[in-house]
Amino acid sequence: MVEILHRRNTQIEATPETLRIVIKYWLGWPVFAFMVLWTSFSVYHAYTDRLNVSTDLTIYMARAFSILGIAIMFWLICGHETITFREQSIKVFRGMFGIGWYSSFSVHDLHDMRVGSFLDPHARGKWEPRFVRASLVFGYRGKTRHLGSELGQSEAERILHAIRQWNPQIVYNAEDISVKELHDELAKARKVFQSTTRTGPTPIVLLLFGFWIVWGFGFQTVGARLEAHMDGVVISSRDIPVTRGPRYATEYTLRGPDGQNQKYIAGATDASLPRSMPVGTYVKKRRWHLSYERNNQHVDDFPLFFYQLVLGIALGCLVWSGILWHGQRHTR
Repeated sequence: MVEILHRRNTQIEATPETLRIVIKYWLGWPVFAFMVLWTSFSVYHAYTDRLNVSTDLTIYMARAFSILGIAIMFWLICGHETITFREQSIKVFRGMFGIGWYSSFSVHDLHDMRVGSFLDPHARGKWEPRFVRASLVFGYRGKTRHLGSELGQSEAERILHAIRQWNPQIVYNAEDISVKELHDELAKARKVFQSTTRTGPTPIVLLLFGFWIVWGFGFQTVGARLEAHMDGVVISSRDIPVTRGPRYATEYTLRGPDGQNQKYIAGATDASLPRSMPVGTYVKKRRWHLSYERNNQHVDDFPLFFYQLVLGIALGCLVWSGILWHGQRHTR
């Protein structure tokens, strides 16, 4: 993503005793779109299995993935990083509704807090605040730590300004660094800048890749499976070709309850029902359902979770392509 469209404003509350900074979590629209699609498929699968009174493992997996998807969406919407500065310590909480991870740092061991930033790879060398990724970087007991992630440059500087006003001793001061260290820092920044300005996928590649997946795995497979409907007994079954092979098909003739015959061709993909079912098999497949009945036994053999993953990736690519295209319009 070029522009950070998904960041919400950081909350800063300062008192004489504490400084509280709340950074809202948000992983971006591609991830959120993937989770919406994943959760929708899981909820649909759990609902249809419930109507069919399914007792196999798939209904429990669908319910589990539904709960997981809803929880992750809540995390994307409500998750946040809370940084609380006190006189002797800094406490960091990452989570939501009080559930998450805590960490703490001693103020005496913390030094050189500053804004660390780099230019988005898709900005094509155009250095503007909306194209810059930033976070708060500091040294702590011989290691480099950071607070915040994917912040905008101006937002990170606003947070650092609040920290400087509250406790200027822990904030980096350019006057305290030697000329050699300054030269090394600039060389590192220049190297990172040069290596990140011409990388990454282009919007048209992501768009075509996303549409190709949606067409092949969505319309041609999931859509065809949902569209299929039949109710009858197999009175004729013919393999094409008769010698079979990895990609052979089976042509069925089914006689329905009303005495009418129906033709159905089962292919080698997940869009079709099984091939080579014997004559006399009763098959009932309702439209807009992925499962079917075979000899009055409910069968749910469609690999739904695989297609959730694939179509979720496709949707993420399409959304990502749109965001990249929107951002590149501002770089020309």
